[in-house]
Amino acid sequence: MGKKVWKKLAACIAVMSMILCMLPVSAFAQEDTPETYVALGDSITSGYGLSEDESAFPALVAETCGLTLDNQGIAGATSADLLAGLGDGSLKVAGADVVTITVGGNDLMDALYTYLANQYNASVPGGAMTAETVQTALMTGDTAMLAFAMGVVPSFASSTEAKTALAGFGVNLAGIIKAIRLQNQEAMIIFVTQYNPYKYFAEHITVPLEQIKTQAQALASAFELGVQAMNAVILQTEGQAGCFVADGYGVIAAAEEDPCNAAFDMASMKFNLDFHPNAYGHQLIAEEVSGVVNTIKQLSAALEAQIAVIQGLTALTEVDQKTAETEESAKAWAETLISGVLAEGVTAEVQIVDFEAAQAGDKENAEGKDGSFKIAVSLAYGEFEISDAVVIDTRITAEEYTEPEPPKTDLPYTDVDEDSWFYAEAKYAYEKGLMTGMDETTFGPEVILPRAQFATILYRMEGEPETEFEEKFLDVADGQFYTLPVMWAEEAEVVTGYTNGNFGPSDPINREQMATMMFRYANYLGLDTSQRTDDMDFPDVSYVSDFAQEAMSWCVANEIITGDNGNLNPQGETNRAVCATIIIRFYKCYGL
Repeated sequence: MGKKVWKKLAACIAVMSMILCMLPVSAFAQEDTPETYVALGDSITSGYGLSEDESAFPALVAETCGLTLDNQGIAGATSADLLAGLGDGSLKVAGADVVTITVGGNDLMDALYTYLANQYNASVPGGAMTAETVQTALMTGDTAMLAFAMGVVPSFASSTEAKTALAGFGVNLAGIIKAIRLQNQEAMIIFVTQYNPYKYFAEHITVPLEQIKTQAQALASAFELGVQAMNAVILQTEGQAGCFVADGYGVIAAAEEDPCNAAFDMASMKFNLDFHPNAYGHQLIAEEVSGVVNTIKQLSAALEAQIAVIQGLTALTEVDQKTAETEESAKAWAETLISGVLAEGVTAEVQIVDFEAAQAGDKENAEGKDGSFKIAVSLAYGEFEISDAVVIDTRITAEEYTEPEPPKTDLPYTDVDEDSWFYAEAKYAYEKGLMTGMDETTFGPEVILPRAQFATILYRMEGEPETEFEEKFLDVADGQFYTLPVMWAEEAEVVTGYTNGNFGPSDPINREQMATMMFRYANYLGLDTSQRTDDMDFPDVSYVSDFAQEAMSWCVANEIITGDNGNLNPQGETNRAVCATIIIRFYKCYGL
């Protein structure tokens, strides 16, 4: 399974509330009933070009994962075709546990053929090519048309035809998700990213003619730009309404032998531009999709196990409290307690937290008579590690209680003192009125920051300029605390929202999104944002999304973002303490 998909899934475990909204936990609840798998999409799904004894990737996935397959793939289907089929009921997903979708390749190719026809007709007197005749010429190896295409295809990615296709593709994907959910609320939806069918061919072509090699490489390079743009749209579906993404692009790009049908025939001196995967390519895609399916199945089971264990442990601690004389006796008691509520397949490691503080007492919770310590329970299920904690009251006598020292701070918050690593940043944000607390006495340094709150912070940084509500995003209504900040941020081109028309006000903001908004805000202020770094020396730099590349380079160059435990962590969620730190670094960078 692709590293990016794995990171996304693993990150989900840390925040159960997000998982329960994102993952159809009940999809695999009945283990004795075969799960149903509906494969939707284009000729990749239908297995175009394979022989009778070869299997398309959906059949391989079904066999690997023990699913009952209903392959509804349609050769030549575009995203508009899928949306129409789901709308008129000719494509059915009701009752499915898994839905995979391969789509976008024909959207891209149709736009390319139209672009080539328009370019040909504009440059050749009397030219009367259509998208269909261009396609036929290229697919039959017409060398004259291929030579013409090689001359103009590098500009395709920035063409009107490509931009129109991408915009329509994004709208259609949002509609496809909605249409599936109208038929089926619980199925996991897995989109497969598009691949470059000419990459391996261009890198390994062995013909003696340099011109042919140059043409193959030009074709692969031009196609790469279109595929990357298409995949940027597909990746935005991840996390929406139970959607996941399988990295079809990555596994084809890393193939050890040719995964597609493209070739050059020396006898006829013609290219075969067939972009479909061969049997080996289907096997690679199947392994990636199967990995995602099995990971989600394990995740679903892990979540159910976690809920059962924590609920059982909490119920037991309510009726069986322990007088703890030593940390060792507390741990032994906790391990005995937990062993009785572990679900099948779950292991637990117990750690006692803050026992010495418990012996000092906890005046607020135990009125000066009892202290409290925490049992930190690290649960593991298969490949997943999940942590949670339950508070257990000890029987500490009043004589052992000592009044805790108040935090050293000039701030009204009880969870920030002068020894906190983020103290200066939190104080700056408080004094400038940029960040208010969770309440009058709580800053909430570890609380994950939603997108709406960060837009509000930028709005305050700008002095809360006057603006009015307009229906710019489907999920931003009038009268919310973030309404005017989001309106201003959109007008200032600081935020753009998702391709499905939403802003995602409650979505946690990740590090690359924050970097992008800060970069756009700096440009809005007219500041010099030309600084870049050529040394993004982080092991996870490849995970930075295309839209955030420039902003991340600017942030690293100006030390606004300095890394996260040696990583850039572009998709990592940002808490309030980190947000305050990034803001003060921005101000110091520009002397504001």
